[in-house]
Parts: sequence; C-alpha cells; structure tokens
Amino acid sequence: MKDITIFKKIGTWLTVLVFAILILPLNSMAQEETGSIIGIVYKKDIKTPLKGCQVVLTTLEKDKNKQKQYKSEPSDDNGNYEIKNVPEGIYKAGLIIKSRNKPTKTLTIVKIIQGKTLERSFFYKPRKPLLGYINCVLAVIFFGIVLVI
Repeated sequence: MKDITIFKKIGTWLTVLVFAILILPLNSMAQEETGSIIGIVYKKDIKTPLKGCQVVLTTLEKDKNKQKQYKSEPSDDNGNYEIKNVPEGIYKAGLIIKSRNKPTKTLTIVKIIQGKTLERSFFYKPRKPLLGYINCVLAVIFFGIVLVI
C-alpha cells in the first residue's frame, strides 16, 4: 500500500516536472517574438519636442485590408514615444498629429527584431497647403491679365 502511495506522489511530481520542462519554455519563446521601438518626435526644427503626436507602424502589405497598424500612445511633453510588443518584421513608420486624424506620409522604413528595442526619432514637417499655392497662381494670373490690359 505504501508503494502505491509513493508511486502516486512520484507520478504527480513527474507530471509537474514534465509540464515545467515542456510548457514554460514555449510561453517564454512566444513573448520573445516581438520587439519594440522608442524615440522622440520633434517639430520641423529638429530641436523642439512635439507633444501629443502618435507614431504609427504599418505592415508592408499591398492589400490595405490585410495591413496591420501598431500605434504609440501620444508623445509626452518631451516628445517621447514607445510601441511595445510589435511582431518582428519590416514596417512603414508615420505620424498622427492631433489636428489631423490620419497618418502622415511614410517617414521611413523600420525593421523590428524580436527581443530588441529600436531607437528611432522622427521630426514632423507640415505640408504646405495646396490651396495656398493655388491662390498664389491665381493671383499671378489675375495680375498678369490686369497688367496686359
């Protein structure tokens, strides 16, 4: 009877040991398949930090329905941002500015490596509004016509 009890205890401990050896390493390997990116977002002068800006990483899928995005929280007062748990791969990086709710054009291509943290800073250079150029062209044409007449 004592032999059976001892085998039950050994069986229980053996089960726990097998679980620890086989299952726990799989869990840690799953966590290692991601990386992260940190940095600072600056204004166009490349000196002044930009607060409230999000960095967006987008997969390089041609089909927009299959693209995945990973976004940072809005940058802090010092322009710092961070995106954690990004699957290893190559991504387009862009910015989302508070006043606009869509990503800017692609700033650069970044490669995320599992278990590593990439440091990459960005600067935001606002696009000049197209309407301003149209108004200038119309004014030049208008004044050109006035001068000819």
